[in-house]
Amino acid sequence: MPSVARSGSGLLLAIALSGSARGGELALPRALTCRPGVGGVGIDGDDLRGGIQRLMAWATQPEDDPSAEAALAAECTLGTLVALAERGEAEDDQLLLLVARSPGLILLADLAQLASSRRDLALDPWLREFCRGRAGAVARPGEPSPAWCSGRSFGEVLLDNRVHWESLGGAIYRNLQPVAPGPASSLCVTGKSQDSLRVSVLGTHSGLSMAVAAAFTQSLREGGKEDISLAYFGHWAWCQNVANCEEPLAEMFRAYQQDWAETEAENNAAKFETLVVDLRRFLGAGEPQQLIASDLLLCTRPFLFCWLLRDLWPEGQAQLPMLHYYSGPLLFDVPVNLKEQVLLAFRRTVLESELDLVVSSSALQSTWMMVMAGVAVPHVRPHAAQLRGLYEPPANAPEKLRALVLRSTWIQSPMGESFRAVLAKVLRANSLEGRLEVDWLLSGKFYEYEDIARFHAAVFLPEQPDKLTFWEQYEMSMPLWLPTADFWVRIHAIGEHRYSVFAHLWEADLPEGAAAAEACGLPAPLFLRSETLHELPRADSPVTAALWFYLTDHVHFPHLQLFGSAAELVSGLLSADLAGMSRKMDAFNAQTWRASSAFYRAAHCILSGERGRPATPRFAPQPGGPAEWSRMCGA
Repeated sequence: MPSVARSGSGLLLAIALSGSARGGELALPRALTCRPGVGGVGIDGDDLRGGIQRLMAWATQPEDDPSAEAALAAECTLGTLVALAERGEAEDDQLLLLVARSPGLILLADLAQLASSRRDLALDPWLREFCRGRAGAVARPGEPSPAWCSGRSFGEVLLDNRVHWESLGGAIYRNLQPVAPGPASSLCVTGKSQDSLRVSVLGTHSGLSMAVAAAFTQSLREGGKEDISLAYFGHWAWCQNVANCEEPLAEMFRAYQQDWAETEAENNAAKFETLVVDLRRFLGAGEPQQLIASDLLLCTRPFLFCWLLRDLWPEGQAQLPMLHYYSGPLLFDVPVNLKEQVLLAFRRTVLESELDLVVSSSALQSTWMMVMAGVAVPHVRPHAAQLRGLYEPPANAPEKLRALVLRSTWIQSPMGESFRAVLAKVLRANSLEGRLEVDWLLSGKFYEYEDIARFHAAVFLPEQPDKLTFWEQYEMSMPLWLPTADFWVRIHAIGEHRYSVFAHLWEADLPEGAAAAEACGLPAPLFLRSETLHELPRADSPVTAALWFYLTDHVHFPHLQLFGSAAELVSGLLSADLAGMSRKMDAFNAQTWRASSAFYRAAHCILSGERGRPATPRFAPQPGGPAEWSRMCGA
């Protein structure tokens, strides 16, 4: 957090902005700088509720209102909330947790960060309430550490564990990158390199499938194979991208998946039976002919559909080699009664199949697969080769920096709208509108990639850690700002609790997965235990959610910029060396593409060549016991 200074006009955050207003410091509105009087802090529920409503109304209104700000400064609602967080008694935390469950959470937490509070209005009371529920409990393997409940703040616990978690996440990131199975010349069948290759791409999300298919075909063309054709099946989400909205598999998958998370478990189980009957009948009739006549299948999420395709393949037809590429929950849209069966099928696919090569999009994804199924799955980052070279950083610092906040559902949530309003107030309070322009890519507004590349920098507040937008933007080598760990936890564990990729809905494990997680030394579960936001403070720790952050590419990829508040974002944007950042990102993109391209060529050779060994272990040797899992995780 930037350092803090006092002045007659209120609280100032020193951020070393050369030539900015107020001698290089950001000024904050008076409503954020007050502190309760000497008489101490009392709680009057009605008064505080009304004060919170007035504070939120002021903070989210588009224009400044000096009289409202003066009244709020006198009322000192934010100062009272900060004082309650610092005092931390059970009654204080219960009130703050009620606030934390409201849409104004990010707004109030961000305002407190701006006011340089050492306490987080959401995460500190949550941690204390979790620890009260755990008092006297004996920690089991995989459970949150008792050391997290030693009376310290969330920020202090995070600081104590950050280096270890970065090391753990970094070891998994490095050790689960695919190894070379041998020289490419020894893997491919002689004479095959010039033959045509017919690839059928199966999945549900067209964006992910198109990105993987483009990387796969480009790598083969770099190796000399030119005659490659692609056909898409099943992509009902954004189907217009691949022009198959009325394709039969797309309609089947849509009927099964649409509103799945909002549907009762019994109804989803019945929908699954219908899907199996329809899919068996369709494939049994020899349809779709183009898919069955393919040379290779490229199957993306969810695994459930890729497994069904393999399991229901028509009798009499030779099974085809399949390259699997997954992003998102492994058990996405799997009925509760089938979770164990699907995990067993996934484990067998990885460990035993000569026809199936499984990879994931990130180290986080591979870690999920490890703790759920007890297998090592290599990860290969998503690419967007068509975006390389689009962004050209300014040679000199621009007089007015233009930043684009990329599309996400979170920025249009009440929390996101609150953050947007606070950011605007910080700019106005410091007369920085002439130096920084922030555009928000909201629904109804569309930019081509070329338009996006004309901005100087990008900001991304993703509601899910596997959003393809992150990798696309990085591929442009465009300076990119992302939330810090604490901000990330507020978004993912609270703001997106119900629809999070970490939701309890997607959790299950085999004994082999639990053993791998214990040997790996993961200090906490990788999914929420709570089923509702009301259960969250007692069932889950915010420190657990912070661990997940350190498994993401948001940490593993270099040269990314992080911010924890609106003021930090403004500070970072206006003091950035955009050209230097872009140059370093470009070098990392080139390095990772060389590795990815080599992998895809080797994968094609393995799947199209002579078999006799399971495919996935050739790229990711499987740990044989606890000691090898421990070494893989860097212990």
